[in-house]
Amino acid sequence: MELSKVQDSISILITLQAAMDECLVVIRKEKHDKTSVIHAFADSQLILLVNSFMEEWEDLGSQCKNDDRIVKVRKVAAPFTRRIKQWSDLRNFRNTLIAHNFRNTEGKNVLVNGYSGELNIPNGFPDRVLMCGCAYCIKEILINEFSFEYNELIAYLKSIQQPTIKEGIKTEEDAKKELDRLITLSEDIRASTLKNQNG
Repeated sequence: MELSKVQDSISILITLQAAMDECLVVIRKEKHDKTSVIHAFADSQLILLVNSFMEEWEDLGSQCKNDDRIVKVRKVAAPFTRRIKQWSDLRNFRNTLIAHNFRNTEGKNVLVNGYSGELNIPNGFPDRVLMCGCAYCIKEILINEFSFEYNELIAYLKSIQQPTIKEGIKTEEDAKKELDRLITLSEDIRASTLKNQNG
């Protein structure tokens, strides 16, 4: 089966939106522990996902701008997309603090140079609920308009063979042995390098 652009985007948008909901579940469980690393990871992932969701939504709109049904769907979903876009620093936050090694647009490390200015991103659990709710509504509007294409896509996805993953290290003990081997190798290289410098 050859997927249409709409089906291609639906597959991505429903996956991203479902992953956003899973992040929200984790954040809800961890929201009272301000030092929770799990909360921080889930929150960072949520920001990545919402940015990806909005990028895919915009890509669908630009590639299908002559499709009357897409134009209609985008109009109906506009209150939700506009609300997500009100968090105007989502992309900047993703780029600087999550995806690009803590470097801002000038390439400066914000961990040691600080971050000036106020960020306009979801602040607190209620904002995250609203953001995820908006993404859910956008996805629902899309699949309601394209229900035939959605159902055809779901049937197709069930037939796809999942990738097999190469077998990895079997035990934690084996992992530690491999790490010890690499440490020894690194130390040997360092000793050889020092010997060559002094010799």
